[in-house]
Amino acid sequence: MTYDTHGTGFDPYKPLEESLKFGDVVNRWLLVRPRQRIVQLLTGQRVLDVCCGTGNLTAMLAAAGCAVVGVDSSPTMLTHARRKLPALEFKQMDAARLPFDGEFEAAVIGIAIHEMRPQVREQVWESMRRAVRPGGRLVAMDFAVPPRTNLLSRIMG
Repeated sequence: MTYDTHGTGFDPYKPLEESLKFGDVVNRWLLVRPRQRIVQLLTGQRVLDVCCGTGNLTAMLAAAGCAVVGVDSSPTMLTHARRKLPALEFKQMDAARLPFDGEFEAAVIGIAIHEMRPQVREQVWESMRRAVRPGGRLVAMDFAVPPRTNLLSRIMG
């Protein structure tokens, strides 16, 4: 996730370290269908998985023949991903300041945009755009909280 946009070194996932294995199971189960659709779109391409977390989508892309690099700013998430998937490439970096220039056919970001401030979100999109060659794809998977227009939506939100 993109949290360390000011060089503070803060990792919000450190306190969750012990629960990541359980979170992985739930995460895989809940997101399998949208991730399968992303994999169908990107099969065989060179892909940058931005805010890759523990590497669930990264692993699916690699299994589909993608040359994939996972990036995340959280050392905790990356440690978990590397332990789980030692053959895959993971790098710690800020998604708003990716050093890539047209090196990928696609960049994907999943379940991270909603956590970003609007200014950071714009920086991440621009950074992803630079990482992808002209004519490549930018893919996002996320959710939005519905507007709180009635009592039920306020309770559920």
